[in-house]
Amino acid sequence: MRSRTFTACSLLFGAALLLAFSTAGQTQQPATKIAVIDMEKVFQSYFKTKIADANLKKQAETYRNYLTSLNDSKVKLREEFKELRDDSQNIAITETERENKRIAAQDKYRQLQAKEQEIEQYNQEKKKKLLEEYDKIRESLLEEIAKVVRTRGVREGYTLVIDKSGKTMNSIPAVVFHEEGIDLTEVVMKELNLGHEEKVEKTEKTEKVEKTEKAEKVAEKTASADIATDTDKAKK
Repeated sequence: MRSRTFTACSLLFGAALLLAFSTAGQTQQPATKIAVIDMEKVFQSYFKTKIADANLKKQAETYRNYLTSLNDSKVKLREEFKELRDDSQNIAITETERENKRIAAQDKYRQLQAKEQEIEQYNQEKKKKLLEEYDKIRESLLEEIAKVVRTRGVREGYTLVIDKSGKTMNSIPAVVFHEEGIDLTEVVMKELNLGHEEKVEKTEKTEKVEKTEKAEKVAEKTASADIATDTDKAKK
């Protein structure tokens, strides 16, 4: 009887001990600590992004100005070609003069075609160059941001930091819900722009002015088009 009682007690003690160790093992495991961040917002707000964007815009403007001059040359060549072509068909001048105009028109047409090819090639090359430069800058700056995020994550004990700026293949936000307290977006932005707040503020004001001016130009063009349409209707 005592042997059975001792055995039962031993089994109970062993089970209790096993449960204790199991519980202790569970409490030793670190709790999962998750944070979210809007990487796209941080990237767009980063002062280095704004500087790079301004530089790219200046470069694009330089390309655009040169492209405009090429288009002006094309317009001039087309007008000269049309004039020569019309003169080559003018019966008021001699046949020899018409032939000379015809030959000159053919030469001018070849120049026009060459100019169109030059414009197309220039446009494609500069677009490609700007896109490649943008991708290179974006990759570099995103890595800088990621380093700051990783450092903060380790320092504050986060197990996982998720980018909430993206969407799934079904166009659903990657993060449907999160508590505000786990969002690192603002603190990371503040850390990245520390010491450059005035520059960021100035750039943002300039961007707002540019957007306003662009919107006003679009509205002005729309209004002009509406007036022209109304005038045409009135004439009919």
